[in-house]
Amino acid sequence: MDFNYMYRFIQTQDISHAGCAYRLRYHVYCDEKKWLDAGGYPEGEEMDAYDGHSVIFLALDPEGNAVGTIRLIVKDDMISLPIGLNFNTGKQHFDNACEISRMAVPRNYRRGNVAIGLMRILFRHVLAHGDELEHVYISVEDRFLLALNLLGFEFIPIGPPAFCCGDVLVPSMLRAAELEPSLQRNNRRFYEWLMEDPHVMAAGKDNLLHVYTRTGDRKLAWKNGGA
Repeated sequence: MDFNYMYRFIQTQDISHAGCAYRLRYHVYCDEKKWLDAGGYPEGEEMDAYDGHSVIFLALDPEGNAVGTIRLIVKDDMISLPIGLNFNTGKQHFDNACEISRMAVPRNYRRGNVAIGLMRILFRHVLAHGDELEHVYISVEDRFLLALNLLGFEFIPIGPPAFCCGDVLVPSMLRAAELEPSLQRNNRRFYEWLMEDPHVMAAGKDNLLHVYTRTGDRKLAWKNGGA
C-alpha cells in the first residue's frame, strides 16, 4: 500500500456515511473474520439497535473510500450498554457512560495506522464531552487492552474475560475525568499527538503504536476487534 497519502477521519453526519460504516463492519466481521453469520445481514450491512444511540466515526482514503470505522455508544434511558449484558461486571455505574465498540479495519489497511487514528478522533470526542460522561467502557482482547494502557490510558478490568463477538474479550473501564490527566502523566508524547488535528493523518511507514508505547514492544499489534 502507499504510505505517503493522507487519511481523513470524520464523524458520520448522514445516512450515506453511516451506510459506509455498516458495510465495512459487514466486510470485516462477516467476510474476513467470520465472527458474525453473513446470513443475518442480507443487505450486506452489519448494524444493530445500538447504532441509533451511537456516535460513529470513519477513516477515509484520498478517494473517499471507507477504510476504518469505530463507534461510541452513549448510554440513555432507552438502552443498556452491551458490556453490562454480555459480561459479568458486578455492580457498575452505567449512567452518564459510553462504550467503545465495533472497530473494523480491513486486512489491507492494518499497517497504515488507521486504528490509532480512529482512537484519536474518538477520544477527542470523549474529551470534548467530558462534563457529560463519568465512565468509558470497552471490551477488547487482552493484547489490545495492554496496548491501550501502554499508550497511557488507565483502563481497568471490571470482570472476568468472556467469549463475545468472535473472541475472548476483557470488560474494562476508565473514568472520564481521569482521561486527560492520565495521558499527560503517563505518556506526554502520545498526549501531544492526540491533541493535534484528529481529522487528518499521513499513512506513514512507522507503526505509531510502537512509536508511542513506552516499552517499544514491537510484538504488540491491534487486532481491530471488540464488541
